[in-house]
Amino acid sequence: MLPLLALLIQAAACEPSTLYCFELVPVPGLRVAGGTVELRRVPSPFGVAVTRDGHHLYDLVVTLRGLPEPGALVASPQATYVAWLTT
Repeated sequence: MLPLLALLIQAAACEPSTLYCFELVPVPGLRVAGGTVELRRVPSPFGVAVTRDGHHLYDLVVTLRGLPEPGALVASPQATYVAWLTT
């Protein structure tokens, strides 16, 4: 079984020109990195998955590229990447 990050990196990238896809912008010191986030509808036996209040539910598919090994950024054997999301 692949780790979650490996699964996310292998996902097909979406087109940032669509309403359900946006581009991740790298920090100035790491311009080779980048990626996209795609909003996909959650599968439902009823056709559309919604919250109790009627808001559509989405799965986020993150595609990353150009990230160096975490240990290359921080000299620590426990170095790792952490993704943050806010609304």
